[in-house]
Amino acid sequence: MATSESIMSQSFKDYQWFVVDGNSNDGTKVWLQENLPANQWISEPDKGIFDAMNKGIRYSGGKYLIFLNSWDEFSDNNVLSEIYDELQRTITDPSFIYGDSIDVNESGSEYYRKAKDLSLIKKGMITQHQAMLFNKTHFPGLNYDPKYKFTGDYALACEVASKSDLGKTLRVSFPICKFKMGGTNELFRFKALGEDFRIRRNILKLSFPEAALLWMLHFIHTIIKKVIPSSRFMKHKTLKQE
Repeated sequence: MATSESIMSQSFKDYQWFVVDGNSNDGTKVWLQENLPANQWISEPDKGIFDAMNKGIRYSGGKYLIFLNSWDEFSDNNVLSEIYDELQRTITDPSFIYGDSIDVNESGSEYYRKAKDLSLIKKGMITQHQAMLFNKTHFPGLNYDPKYKFTGDYALACEVASKSDLGKTLRVSFPICKFKMGGTNELFRFKALGEDFRIRRNILKLSFPEAALLWMLHFIHTIIKKVIPSSRFMKHKTLKQE
C-alpha cells in the first residue's frame, strides 16, 4: 500500500504509527496482522471516518498528530525530518503546524497546492487536512465533532484556529502530503456546504450574512468544479500530467 510504504520510508524514525481499520474485509486486516505489532492497530466497526480518527487520537501517544487516510502519502521520505528541523530552528512548541500539499487527481496527475494563511480559515480549508499537525498538549480535548459527517476536518481546523495564538503556529514552506482527490467531502460536496455554513456560524462566530455569502460563493464554485473538473487545479502548479 502506498500509504504504509510512505510512512515506513521516512528518514525520521521517532514517530508512532497507529492504524484504525473499520473491520474491513479487503485484506487490510490480514496485512496488519502480518506486518504490524498488535499494539499499533485496531480493526473494528466504526461510525464513519471521523469516529475512526477519534479512536486514533485516543490510542496515540505522541505529541503531534497527523492523519493520513488510505492512499494518502507523505510528499517524500524526508517530510518528518524536515518538520523536525523546522521545529529546532523556529517556533518553540507550536500548537499547530501546516504546509503545502501535492494534490493527485483521479488519473494520477499531480498539482502543487500552496497553503494559505491561517487567518483565511473562514473562507475554507487553508491546506489539505493531511498537511496539518495538531499539538495534543495544547488541545488536550482534541476531538472530531461527530455531528459534522462530511467536514469534520474543517470543523477541527476552525476549532484549533480559533483557539491558537497566531504567533504559536508554524507554517512550513514545503509540501507535507500527497492527497488523493475524490474523497467523501468531494463526493458529497453540496451536503458539506451546509455543514461548512454551520461551522462558520457555530465555531468561527461569523454573522449570518457573512456565512450565507460564503455559502453562496462556495455553491457556485462547486457547480463550476462539477461541470469543469480541471478547474479544481487552475491556481495550482502542474507537477506531473497523466
